[in-house]
Amino acid sequence: MQVQEFKSNGKLLLTGEYLVLKGARALALPLIPGQSMRIEATQTAILEWSSTENEKLFFTANFRTDNLELVDSNDTERATYIQKLIREAKIINPDFLMGKQGYKINTNIEFDKSWGLGSSSTLINNLAQWAQIDAFLLNQKVSKGSGFDIACAQQSHPIVYQLHNNKPHIKTVRFNPPFLKQLNLIYLNQKMPTEANIGSFLKNNTLSASLIKNINLLTDEVLVCNELNKFQHLMQEHEDLLANQLQMPAVKERHFSDFNGTLKSLGAWGGDFILSISDKSFEEQKAYFASRGYKTIIPLEPLIWK
Repeated sequence: MQVQEFKSNGKLLLTGEYLVLKGARALALPLIPGQSMRIEATQTAILEWSSTENEKLFFTANFRTDNLELVDSNDTERATYIQKLIREAKIINPDFLMGKQGYKINTNIEFDKSWGLGSSSTLINNLAQWAQIDAFLLNQKVSKGSGFDIACAQQSHPIVYQLHNNKPHIKTVRFNPPFLKQLNLIYLNQKMPTEANIGSFLKNNTLSASLIKNINLLTDEVLVCNELNKFQHLMQEHEDLLANQLQMPAVKERHFSDFNGTLKSLGAWGGDFILSISDKSFEEQKAYFASRGYKTIIPLEPLIWK
């Protein structure tokens, strides 16, 4: 039987969170861990879907091929989301899944799906490849996001991502500073509901042109920064600008006021990961965060494409 395989990269947004939705230049880091999709044609008229996380099964669903009706699943909410993705893909490409050909589809996420590193965007990009459609267009049908995560799914280099007239512009860049080993990710023990968070921001925030300009300048400076102290200053300035815009205290002020270093929120504020920047060793940082109940700390360098 015919087999197709696709792979998409995970994502981190280093600068421009929220503001990328309004045209700011954002530095985004595609991750080496991502999500794969394997599709095998069968003789049935069923889409037999299974999803694994690091090869451990967590989701199954069966859909009729002809009308995508859900036959059964162990997670109806997730199955409904996948059903919506496939239906939107068929609207974009009516030739996708024509007839009664069945398939076995397996997706495998290479990171904890609760971490907010791109479990949805990698799925969307893989499905778009299978359906032979524009992943950015499919993403627009199901998400309010900027699409930077779709760009990361497709790239194996750091990128500067920007929306012009709601169209994505992607520039590959270099991000491999001498202090990269001093940067670590700390998981805040909760995943933020991205769509709700974006919707709230778009509804409640009015942005000034000067704020967008300042973030653009910060992104540009980060790309040429070679000194740890300077990088800490840039990240702190970014935190201060966003805290003022969002009318929220920065994460260091909220939770880690005695931390010896700089902390930068990544993505939606209040959850997922933060970036730790310090001249302290990895073990010292790990001990500090573990003592406060945050036991997932990951060096950034091995995760990112350079």
